[in-house]
Order: sequence, then structure tokens, then C-alpha cells
Amino acid sequence: MSVASRSAEPLEPRGLQLLEAVGTWAGLALENARLHQNARRLAVLEERDRIGMDLHDGIIQSVYGVGLALENVTHTIDEEPMLAKTQINDAIGGSTRRFEISAPTYST
Repeated sequence: MSVASRSAEPLEPRGLQLLEAVGTWAGLALENARLHQNARRLAVLEERDRIGMDLHDGIIQSVYGVGLALENVTHTIDEEPMLAKTQINDAIGGSTRRFEISAPTYST
């Protein structure tokens, strides 16, 4: 830190200490602001990662559930085709509700 004075007289030690303290406080305030900004950025990135993981986990679970439902259809399709069609429609309906998409249904 540099200090300039218009006076030809040198600053007193107490005045220099005061200026040094003010400079230190200003430096700490700037560093504190930088750390808070970094903390906010980190919080945003962590939240994005968490949302991404939640979406990934939810999609995997939904796909697995549809797979199980369709596997169950293979056991009923020959003996009870109407029930199998209903199970297929239920599986499709569950996946489309999860992903909010439109899909055709099979008539029963």
C-alpha cells in the first residue's frame, strides 16, 4: 500500500498505523467478497450436479420399471391377450407420464 501526503511533514506513527489498519480492512473486505462469490458459484454448480443426478436416477428407475412391466407381459400374452394389451398400455402410460411425452396406445 502506498500513502501520499500534500504536507511536507512526515506522518506520525499513529496515523501510519491507522492507514495500515484501514488498508488491511479493505483488503480483507475484498478477499471476503471474492470468497463469497466463489461460494455462490460452487453452490450453483453443486445444485446443477444434484439435479442432474436426480434426473439420471429417476430416468433409470423409470426405464427399469417399464422393462419389468413388459417382461411380465411376456408371461400373459399367449393365455390372456387382452390383459397383456392392458399391461402394455399401462407400461407405456407410466413411461409417458414420467417423461411427459405422447405415445400411441394399443386398442383393447
